[in-house]
Amino acid sequence: MSLDIRRFKIRRRRTFELIRNGIKWLEIRLDRGYFAHIKVNTIIELYNGYDNVRVIVDDIKRVNSIAELINDRLIRIGSTPEVNDKDIMKYYRQFYSEGALRSNKVIVLWIKRVS
Repeated sequence: MSLDIRRFKIRRRRTFELIRNGIKWLEIRLDRGYFAHIKVNTIIELYNGYDNVRVIVDDIKRVNSIAELINDRLIRIGSTPEVNDKDIMKYYRQFYSEGALRSNKVIVLWIKRVS
């Protein structure tokens, strides 16, 4: 029996390093597509360039908006440890359009490195 492990690119090299080193333990995604159906204990391979790391989803939380997420201090620390509060919306706009951020719920994945 083989595992179906999905691969997802982490665009920013520094973000990938934070995940690999265990400093970033939360991954934030819009609650759509593959992530709308993800379950606890799913293994995901994250990659940046030729480097990759496998993580397991330990827990999942869904929030109604990016604004709700930003107001949760623990989520902010675990998901964007090196981003200032004043820059957080700008940070997420580099990945998602304003419309996508407004019209989609957000999923918070508690991740733990497995390889």
